[in-house]
Amino acid sequence: IFILLPILAVLGAFRLYINIDTSHGEVRLLYDITQDFLAAVTQEETVQVVTRGITLGLKRLLAFDECLLFSLNEAANEYLLAYSSPDRELPPVVSGKGLLGQVISSGTGRIDNNLSATISLTGADEDWPERFSLLIIPLIAENLMVGLLVLIRHQKSFNAENFRLISILASQAAAVLRNAQLYEQTLRRAEIDPKTQLMHTKFFKERAQRELARSQKDGRSSAMMLADIDDFRVINNTYGHQIGDEVLISLAQILTHAVSKQDLVARYGGEEFAILLSRADDVEARAVAEGIRSAVEASTFVTQKGDKVRFTISIGVALFPADGLDVQLLVKKADRAAYLAKRMGKNQVRFYKAQTELIPPDEGPDAIKLSETPAGIEKEEIAHHEPPYQPSN
Repeated sequence: IFILLPILAVLGAFRLYINIDTSHGEVRLLYDITQDFLAAVTQEETVQVVTRGITLGLKRLLAFDECLLFSLNEAANEYLLAYSSPDRELPPVVSGKGLLGQVISSGTGRIDNNLSATISLTGADEDWPERFSLLIIPLIAENLMVGLLVLIRHQKSFNAENFRLISILASQAAAVLRNAQLYEQTLRRAEIDPKTQLMHTKFFKERAQRELARSQKDGRSSAMMLADIDDFRVINNTYGHQIGDEVLISLAQILTHAVSKQDLVARYGGEEFAILLSRADDVEARAVAEGIRSAVEASTFVTQKGDKVRFTISIGVALFPADGLDVQLLVKKADRAAYLAKRMGKNQVRFYKAQTELIPPDEGPDAIKLSETPAGIEKEEIAHHEPPYQPSN
């Protein structure tokens, strides 16, 4: 026993040394990750960029199979999936709804290593596999829950020590995320037209060019549309500029509801609006354009005095990649098509077409002769229109 006591003492001292060394390494790693987070706060980064950085930092501290980071959408009071590793598509999280929604409503993090029991008890509606273990922590900054962090392990469980470590970084991660949210809000205010709540021209061009690059990479077609209000000056002169502004707002709402979420809509000029259909061929583009035109034609705006204001639009369409590979050229050709639509009677849709696709002059009353080409439009860039030309009163 006297021989054993010194050995046990040495082993005890060695164990204490290992614990101290491990603790020192953990503290050092936490410090390094925190410094990275603090550096990110001083930078102007988007939510997607910082959430990716947060995920990479957490991976240095703790092993997990998946990471989900939700960011607060203050306008809708919901949490959108900002970043996931690997990629996932999940619906927005609403307070009180489902397992994640309950964490948001309570404001308290949790570990769930037995999802089958949790889901049966709480009625959570997420489709989580029962073998998964979840570590869920709300991200709170400035007394506001700005996000939600979800770490997932497919086989191994989480423990209290894992929760402690991630909680240490949660406040820093929340500060980084909040900074990115405020930065994006500032960007949005700068890129949005305050009257119509649509994008300004500059930001539309930048985003549209990126979307076209993705279309080219994926080998899909897109369509650029330019919509112009017919006789807008008459509306302003008859009813006043305030009613003219209401007409602009009304058209912006019609355009927004007519396209899908991945499409882009912008106020391009005084009464001009640009639309990029990111996934559309000529048939689909024609259907959307005609739907917009008919919706505008059928709408009636009633002024405060009880006057009923109706208006129409002319739409020009250019196709990607057939009519051009960059935004500037597509807008130019769509604008020429819209100009021709106005010249031929207004309230119609025209597609940009090359001279070889012109309808011969003897094929109907709506045929266009080269001698009738509007000034500023080259003969090879005349567009045909759809539907057939109807003379206006």
